[in-house]
Amino acid sequence: MIVLADSGASKTDWRVIDKGKITQFRSPGFNPNYQHDAEIREALNQEFLKDLGTQAEKVFFYGAGCTLPENKKRVAERLREVFPSAILDVQHDMMAAARATLGRKAGISCILGTGSNSCDYNGAEIIAKRPAPGFILGDEGSGSAIGKQFILDFIHDEMPLHIREKLLKKQALDYPTIIQQVYQAPFPGKYLASFCEFITENKSDPYCFLLIEQAFVKFFEKHVLKYENYTEKTVSFVGSIAFYNSDILRRVATRFQMPVATILESLLLVSPSIILPMKTTESPSLYDNLELMEVGDLLRHMNEEDHKVPEAVAKVLPNVEQFIHALVPRMQAGGRLFYIGAGTSGRLGILDASECPPTYGVPDDVVIGLIAGGDQAIRKAVENAEDDEEQGWIDIQQHGFHPQDSVIGIAASGTTPYVIGAIRMAREKGLLTACITCNADTPLAAVSEHPIAAIVGPEFVTGSTRMKAGTAQKLLLNMISTSVMIKLGRVKGNKMVDMQLSNEKLVLRGTRMIMESTGLAEAEAKELLLTKGSVRAAVEDFYKPKP
Repeated sequence: MIVLADSGASKTDWRVIDKGKITQFRSPGFNPNYQHDAEIREALNQEFLKDLGTQAEKVFFYGAGCTLPENKKRVAERLREVFPSAILDVQHDMMAAARATLGRKAGISCILGTGSNSCDYNGAEIIAKRPAPGFILGDEGSGSAIGKQFILDFIHDEMPLHIREKLLKKQALDYPTIIQQVYQAPFPGKYLASFCEFITENKSDPYCFLLIEQAFVKFFEKHVLKYENYTEKTVSFVGSIAFYNSDILRRVATRFQMPVATILESLLLVSPSIILPMKTTESPSLYDNLELMEVGDLLRHMNEEDHKVPEAVAKVLPNVEQFIHALVPRMQAGGRLFYIGAGTSGRLGILDASECPPTYGVPDDVVIGLIAGGDQAIRKAVENAEDDEEQGWIDIQQHGFHPQDSVIGIAASGTTPYVIGAIRMAREKGLLTACITCNADTPLAAVSEHPIAAIVGPEFVTGSTRMKAGTAQKLLLNMISTSVMIKLGRVKGNKMVDMQLSNEKLVLRGTRMIMESTGLAEAEAKELLLTKGSVRAAVEDFYKPKP
């Protein structure tokens, strides 16, 4: 069962997709910018949500005010109380608006509901946004802005008498009530926007028409016209204010010579496949007709794409550094490091883990790589192994776990259940957790203490994450394990002084290290190395004071 939610300040629309059947519900909305956790919890305290709570497998929540990481976290925590076992993905409603109104096409997408917002969208990602400071400082063109001007006109006797009389016949209204609702009661933005039903019903009247039109003009001036090359783009809208006043909105857009592509009442009225997040790793390749390319062109274009990987890795180095600072003390205290993944990601973890003993001389159980489906999956894929959310933690438990242990979940998509379940349980048990993904704002990142997301962009072959995503993961694993081993004292100067002497090449390398450090001849250095078993032990023995 998949649950989609489109949440604004006034209402939340829910769509439940279960075995091909779609049902819809509505509940009160909320905005974490203005509301406390208790108010969010109350808005989510709905009987139909309680019924869905234990059945939902994935919940995609698009909410107003969910831009800041701390707001996303707060909303996710409240949703977790309702959906205890579901994979949660909390995003700002602007991304859903862009996907719903533009699909995979570029353009300017706007929200005109209780509040307002906008973005410039390239068909996959939001590339620019205008400030959206809320109903006090912004929300141009929104229900709250239109309602605010309407109420000001009422207070100052600046609306036509016949409109005033018509309003008072519909509802009791006076100055003290307005002041109490705006400055003392909760949700003043909703209160102001509530007058838009009356205004829209009477938009054939010149006063109401002009009120809406002027609000839309201001929205275009503050938002749409501020985007680079806006005249070359289409503009689309979602929200009740835009939908029920689409005639006026199109008139304003025409004034600014802007073609309107779509006007929707709700995000959830489009196909769920459009709103569901499109992973960057699965975005269409920048190249097409690959089978028609010459080999030289194939190689050149792949190399061009590969050059983007180090740039993506460089952007997340602060996240990696923060994780390593937390990891090293745990390993110094005897903790182990687990890598856990599925498919290519799992194999890369096993590769890095298996290189640590011969390279740095650590025991085999200090860095442990686990893959969905077990060791047989290293060479051959095990069907459906990555879909078992409980098995990852079971696999970790087979090695026992210590409070000082740490776990890195590796998943290019950031949505692999096997990895998500393992990281969630590891964190609940007090282990240090991190993840390496190649998509932004993933469910895996949401459950990890130290998320690392290297966004490498579309693959050369669409969706083939063994390419750029795999390269990024390998680079990051190299950095993490190498930095940790250096800080654990397994490198002296720049040399692997604890490497295992598992073949003649490594014996020769170790001999040369000893020759450089001690000045011994090759035969003497080799004999000392083989006697002591490691470069470190040999050099320490050489410089040990003799009796």
